[in-house]
Amino acid sequence: MTKQMMDLRALVEKSADGDLLREMIGFAAERLMDLEVGTKTGADYGEKSVERLAQRNGYRTRDWQTRAGSVELRIPRLRTGSYFPSFLEPRRAAEKALTAVIQEAYVHGVSTRSMDDLVQAMGGTGVSKSQVSRLCEEIDERVDAFLTRPIEGEWPYLWIDATYLKVRQGGRIVSVAVTLAVGVNTDGRREVLGMAIGASEAEPFWTEFLRDLVRRGLGGVKLVIHCPAGSFLQEIYREGAMRMRASRLPPLGSCPRPGSAVGSTSSAMRSPMPARTAAGWYRPS
Repeated sequence: MTKQMMDLRALVEKSADGDLLREMIGFAAERLMDLEVGTKTGADYGEKSVERLAQRNGYRTRDWQTRAGSVELRIPRLRTGSYFPSFLEPRRAAEKALTAVIQEAYVHGVSTRSMDDLVQAMGGTGVSKSQVSRLCEEIDERVDAFLTRPIEGEWPYLWIDATYLKVRQGGRIVSVAVTLAVGVNTDGRREVLGMAIGASEAEPFWTEFLRDLVRRGLGGVKLVIHCPAGSFLQEIYREGAMRMRASRLPPLGSCPRPGSAVGSTSSAMRSPMPARTAAGWYRPS
């Protein structure tokens, strides 16, 4: 699972906002700390309870090196006693289990198996299975809200690529293509606009993937950078699903193999237009 997490991280970080996965891991870690501290103090944050055992006393910061990069943690302090997050303890499997949960949330939703692994990794911390289950639901909800949010403004540049990840489906491990769409707006800001699983070589998948972006508000597209994917764009133009022109960058032959990371949108924009692809621009009829 570590390699698969690295593949997804590389795809996201080299194509868009590098904080995307780290922010989600930071959110999950913060929720785990709240659950642990609530167990230790006998009450949730801000809750008035006669059973409270200790009071919170601010936070201290610490960098946490994860499979998704460095995450800054705000670790709660207590007025009496001390608290140290269990997932930072040596030989704990919580970090591995947590990153697996985050990846699954982006790919196809958190599975029962991954949730059980996280529960087991959190064993002995006072965090119950129902609390971990609720955390996984919150992660799923946040990821779904991010991937289905309205797309506002104009995005002249659209960058599309896919990587292959191994996931558990129906009790067995299968390889799936995760396709990522990254936009660059008129201010030069990059942002992940969409992510989907499907047969990346199939025209129906691409048609629905791009139509979904349009339904959510994608507009102002002038250039699409993608690896060669047949003539699917011509069909999209013909049907009027999106008004744009597309060029295959980087040059043909330099696109990565499935599962490998690719260069950033900004570097692609700086690359000179190769002569052999200059005539390959698609224009809407």
